[in-house]
Amino acid sequence: MKLFHTKTVLRPVVGMALLLAAAGCLLFGTTVLSGSGGVPSAAATAIGTTVAGYAEPGSIVDASKVMGYKACVTCHKSEIISWMQTKHAKSELTIRNFSGNVQKYCEALEITKDKLASSICAECHATPKASGTRGARIDSGISCESCHGPSGSEQGWLNRHAVYGPNGSTPENETPKHFADRVKFCEKAGMVRAASLYNVAKNCQSCHTILDEELVNAGHKSSSSGFELVGWSTGEVRHNFHQNQADNSAGPSLWKWRNKGNAKNRKRVMFLVGKIVNIEIAVRGLSKIKDPDSDYAGAFMERTGESFGELVEMIGGVFEDEIPEDLAAFSEDSELAEKIGALTEDTDFSEEEGRKAAATVADEVAKLAQQIAKRDGSKLEAIGELMEDLEVKGEAYSYPSP
Repeated sequence: MKLFHTKTVLRPVVGMALLLAAAGCLLFGTTVLSGSGGVPSAAATAIGTTVAGYAEPGSIVDASKVMGYKACVTCHKSEIISWMQTKHAKSELTIRNFSGNVQKYCEALEITKDKLASSICAECHATPKASGTRGARIDSGISCESCHGPSGSEQGWLNRHAVYGPNGSTPENETPKHFADRVKFCEKAGMVRAASLYNVAKNCQSCHTILDEELVNAGHKSSSSGFELVGWSTGEVRHNFHQNQADNSAGPSLWKWRNKGNAKNRKRVMFLVGKIVNIEIAVRGLSKIKDPDSDYAGAFMERTGESFGELVEMIGGVFEDEIPEDLAAFSEDSELAEKIGALTEDTDFSEEEGRKAAATVADEVAKLAQQIAKRDGSKLEAIGELMEDLEVKGEAYSYPSP
């Protein structure tokens, strides 16, 4: 089975002249976006970076390691065209004009317009990229490296992630050792791989939840309303074209081939991991509290109790007879439940001891999420009941019939 083609012919997208124009610029190497001066094409604009190695929000990405989405287009043409139509791709427009709420938040954080590209705003609304001696500039919207990690430098993952061995090697003849070494290298370099569900969930939350007390207290919402990992990742942002550039698979296509994976089972695991990471991030938010009476503190106190209570109710509802051992922590009489209760009812977060207690519980929840992420989902049929009415965010892109 041949997975990659050096000359991929894309079927035309009927009625999308603007998209085709942008795609043509991509395929033939001309510039669509302008980071300094000029207005980017509406079909190709966006802002967003990822925190390298799915670290916590608040540490600005190293712009010198960002290559930009055009570095990905040779092998991922359809993925780029699909991305161009998403809200992610257009997100830079949110802050580029520097007015309204953007100006309000920047003034509260003492961020000037000329420093926007290297600020916390660009961390989630843009892809900062080094521009010679001028420092970071806004290269594009929430793009490839926003979600998969900055890829450049000698120790970056870009030039290693699709090398399967000596020249001419393919995924089919890559040795297990080479694969293991390649994955280890790429993840150490900060690549967020689709196969690593916990890392994917954390990286999504790094922007869909704001762990900056000052920014939230300035009026910025603390999280994206209704964010849910499965529904929000299987709609308009879905881009599983790796094996077939004309087919947007229901699950990561190379992962499915390599692991004989089942997309339905994977979604069950993803659903649980997303819910558990939601709890982790909520508790992590408590560890960042400086003012217990602030809007930020109130938002994360409420979210911690609600997110944990929601999962406890879900788990108890679908596993009435016996809760699986690795999910037992999410029952109302568990040790974790007691710790969560203590955090939301009895902890003084104005003291360092209280913040450290929250960080310790967040680490404990993180380990549970990582453990669940290793499941294949085949024995989690009951979780399917929880996903029957799941709201998918937007429509997944697919090529129209000729």
